[in-house]
Amino acid sequence: MVKNKIDSTTQDKILDAAREIFFKQGYAGGKMQDIADAAGINKALLHYYFKTKEKLFEVIFLDAFSKFVPKIDLLLETENPFLEKIENFIGIYISFLSSHSAIPLFVINEINKDPEAFTQRMFGTKSLPFPIQKLFSLINKEVEQGNIIEIAPQHLLINMISLCVFPFLAKPLMYRVMGLSEKQFTLILDQRKSEVFVFIKNALHPTIYSRQKN
Repeated sequence: MVKNKIDSTTQDKILDAAREIFFKQGYAGGKMQDIADAAGINKALLHYYFKTKEKLFEVIFLDAFSKFVPKIDLLLETENPFLEKIENFIGIYISFLSSHSAIPLFVINEINKDPEAFTQRMFGTKSLPFPIQKLFSLINKEVEQGNIIEIAPQHLLINMISLCVFPFLAKPLMYRVMGLSEKQFTLILDQRKSEVFVFIKNALHPTIYSRQKN
């Protein structure tokens, strides 16, 4: 029993150290030796608990989403107006990405490396499913009632996610091309919450934009 308690404490220290390093330095910048040092253990013991950096980040990834997904699920269950739900979705998502900025690039790299293995790890029996059908039902209902333009739920979700995620994927490029400082980039991310929502709201408004039917 004592051994289990010690193991649990050591693992918690590793996860706390890995979370701090990955989310500050990114996946590529997070070194196993740095994580071991921050956890107060040697590298061999770190590899005993987590054989690879990929496995360790996967655990951090799933833990992060286990906190994010229920917030979205709860949001979609509220009686708030549809556009308010969309605004809150965007705000929650950008805040989540700001706190876990290494995740977008990690996901892209893993999907390109082995999409089948990644989707099985992330969306298999052990991970939380994103409440996508619930969101799609809300979108379809708004379309049917004429409150928003006729748009496939898949496209609306892709539009929202893309507008939120891109700055995190293109951060080094934005720094160089726009000459941004860390403080300026952080301010832009905060502004994105309202900017993305206004863009989406205007695009959905049936009197502002109407799609020509084939």
